[in-house]
Amino acid sequence: MNLLKTKKKIAIILIILTFNILVILMGYLFINMDGKEANYANKIDNLPVDTNLEDDQEEEEFKILFESNGGSRIDSQKVVKGEKITKPANPSRDGYTFIEWQLDDSAYDFESEVTKDLILKAKWEKIEEKEENTTTTNNNNTHSSSNNTSSSSSASSTIAKINLNENVGVSIYSTIGGCVYNYLFITNLKDVFPQITGATFSLDDPNGNAVESIPYEEWTNNFSKLVFDVEKENKAINALEKLSQTPYKGIADLNYYNNNHYIGYDYYYLRPSDSNYYKNIYDNLNMVKNNYQKEINTILSGSYAVCVGGAGNDPEKTALNEELCQKYNLNCDRW
Repeated sequence: MNLLKTKKKIAIILIILTFNILVILMGYLFINMDGKEANYANKIDNLPVDTNLEDDQEEEEFKILFESNGGSRIDSQKVVKGEKITKPANPSRDGYTFIEWQLDDSAYDFESEVTKDLILKAKWEKIEEKEENTTTTNNNNTHSSSNNTSSSSSASSTIAKINLNENVGVSIYSTIGGCVYNYLFITNLKDVFPQITGATFSLDDPNGNAVESIPYEEWTNNFSKLVFDVEKENKAINALEKLSQTPYKGIADLNYYNNNHYIGYDYYYLRPSDSNYYKNIYDNLNMVKNNYQKEINTILSGSYAVCVGGAGNDPEKTALNEELCQKYNLNCDRW
């Protein structure tokens, strides 16, 4: 009887021990599995990501260039494949009438879809000079023409003094238009960019006028390799400052700058709109403007001229008055 009780106690103890061992084993397995799952999750998170997936999904774009052939500059466009070019405003060019944009010598259809890079070229027609229609009436001594009305039978204005009572029409021009050039005094340009052989080039040829061109990305990637003559830069800026303080007939608002070695300038110049009736004034102001530009060219000699784009604009047409006479250094009066 005692032996039987002892066996039962031993059996109960074994059952309890077995149960405890099973509990311990289950806990170990659970902890191990949890660690493996965490490790697996970490491995998934650390898989390399293809960063080009988004780029591959970008729509293909094409570059559209507008060559104005001597006219005002027209900005290039980027057009998604299958889309249409936005027709730009017509360029302007003195002495010419704009006809159309052409592709391969034929009129371009702006309703067509773009499938490749394009260069559209401006077609111009020269304006034929017409004989001046002039009449003189002795009774009221009035001069009339297609471009100007004067209070006398002949212009009494001269370059020495302009009669504002003649209602002199003038055109005010800006040097900003077509390719806007910046000037750089570089000592090793042809070492860094051996494809450049002359003194003038463009970046991505924005206006189609430059003979030689450097891709913009190539220019920016190698800009730090260029060596600049800072002494010549300072000398040029000082000379431009002196020139801006010197009055020239028909010239106003000379602006200049040196922006990270890019030296640039612009100014305004004035002409009579009727170059025939006021021929003396027109020719004299034109001569002054040419001499003024030669002064600037001399200041910037030895530099490289780079076309960096620009925005063409039409001249402002107005009547000459006292304020403009003062601004453009003209001797004006009324009689």
